[in-house]
Amino acid sequence: MNRASTLRAGAGLIASLAFVVAPEVAHACPMCFSGNNSNQSAFLYGSLFLMIVPVTAIGSLLYWAYRRTKALEAAPPPPPSAPEAAEAGAGEARPRRALRLVRR
Repeated sequence: MNRASTLRAGAGLIASLAFVVAPEVAHACPMCFSGNNSNQSAFLYGSLFLMIVPVTAIGSLLYWAYRRTKALEAAPPPPPSAPEAAEAGAGEARPRRALRLVRR
């Protein structure tokens, strides 16, 4: 074992012994163990809200991506452009005239 892992193991052992000798150190959160019920329920519901919001946001993005992929797969392919149609042998395809936006 190298020196760093020995120090980590020793620190873990000391912390474990401290919790066995003085259990009130492990119960350091005053709201969890000695707060009134309204404070405890407020912390509980606040924690649940903070957990649900990111899960909902990520789930919504994944659902949107799934639906978008399905819509793109189901869409018909776009028609060929004028140069592609001319190369394919379609003689009816003519280039469209540009729209004039300025009157003369």
